[in-house]
Amino acid sequence: MKKTTLFLLTSLLLFLVSCSKNQVEPYGFTNSGFEEGNLNGWIKEGNAFTDDFVSFKKYDDEGNEFNQKGRYFYYGGSKEGSYTGVLTSPEVKVKGNGIVSFYMGAGKNPELTYVSFYYKDEEIIRVHNNSFDGTDTMYQFTVDLSDYINKNIVIKIVDEDIMEDGYNYINVDEFVFNFKGEYDKSAMVKKANKYIEDNIGTMNDRYRHKYHAMSQFNWGNDPNGLIWYNDEFHLFYQHNPYEPSWGPMHWGHQTSKDLIKWEHLDVAIAPDKTYDNEGGAFSGTAIEKDGRLYLYYTSVGEGLQQQALAYSDDGINFVKHRDNPIVTVFDLPKNAETEHFRDPKVFLHDGYYYMIVSGTTNKLGQLFLYKSENLVDFEFVGEMLNNMSPNEPGYVKLTGGTFEVADYINIDDKEILISSPMRLEQDGNSYQNLHSVVYMEGKLDFETGKYNYTEMHEID
Repeated sequence: MKKTTLFLLTSLLLFLVSCSKNQVEPYGFTNSGFEEGNLNGWIKEGNAFTDDFVSFKKYDDEGNEFNQKGRYFYYGGSKEGSYTGVLTSPEVKVKGNGIVSFYMGAGKNPELTYVSFYYKDEEIIRVHNNSFDGTDTMYQFTVDLSDYINKNIVIKIVDEDIMEDGYNYINVDEFVFNFKGEYDKSAMVKKANKYIEDNIGTMNDRYRHKYHAMSQFNWGNDPNGLIWYNDEFHLFYQHNPYEPSWGPMHWGHQTSKDLIKWEHLDVAIAPDKTYDNEGGAFSGTAIEKDGRLYLYYTSVGEGLQQQALAYSDDGINFVKHRDNPIVTVFDLPKNAETEHFRDPKVFLHDGYYYMIVSGTTNKLGQLFLYKSENLVDFEFVGEMLNNMSPNEPGYVKLTGGTFEVADYINIDDKEILISSPMRLEQDGNSYQNLHSVVYMEGKLDFETGKYNYTEMHEID
């Protein structure tokens, strides 16, 4: 009796294991993470993708971690010579939230090594390794396929790089559909922090400030997002960790209990997306809602300045929003120019969140006002400030610039608008600086977006 029971239980277990191994995942497909140790289920073209290149090694020849998930992953660096090809997944019906997470490494040439998502033979999203750091390490990437819920898509992993040396291959792992997990810290954030850690000992700190906030290492400018959050002040600033000069803008991060003693934290934002990988993360602001800290910044990439969002539930580790950029050049009013659209300031008024953004029309400075109920979806309200009409009270001419980093505040029931206009036309003893800091006392019409004022005064 006992032997019979044991035999039946063993048979049932083997049957369940067999079914589990062969059934399609409810939101994905079998062997999507190469955990069978081969390419079963994938369609191979060319000679770049074979079972021999599915690896379980933890470190590359330089001692860098591959960062694979599970035991196996596809390691393109296993091969030597000129190999090219395409690896295609089976059709997958997009379900759940439509978010797909995967890991990718190497792939130095974005035109030749990448991962694409297709619907009906049409490429809908292409992702290349914009986190390339000169190693084989794989980093997490996500794509939003929520527009394709209940539709069948396929994934294509492409390697067309025949370079005989360098990183002429691609590493991939762990395609997860309906992704709801935690995001890995950005590869470029890790890279920036590692660079600071490795090089800060070379800095001559003779002239460093004793009690003013200062960049931990190399370039810092434009303090952003000063906010009281989790029982301390948080200060962010534009930061180039690699040079003591202007460069790819990151957001540095410091905290303080008393605004005198400052603690340096990890870099908060790095330019690691296509929408911010040219100029980086420009100035912006911070706001807190329901315990979550939101950072708004201008993303500079693909030749455009647009407004993006990163958020954190601990005030230290930040994740960029999946719908970035959340305020785009398509949200500009007619005739406004796209090359000067920056410096989002977000504030709460009567249950709505408003965003002020600087811009230009006909090379003349303006401020635009946007409105949101949820801190993500903003709609255009109107022109808050412009210098298009010389007959308007308070008109000031900018000779080729914009009203940068605007701030709207209330002091003793007075509505104050502060800004740093570029290239104000000098007028006697007024506006003596090429780039000024000014304030205006007036009244903001939240229905039309217009800020009515009569005079502008220079602060600095």
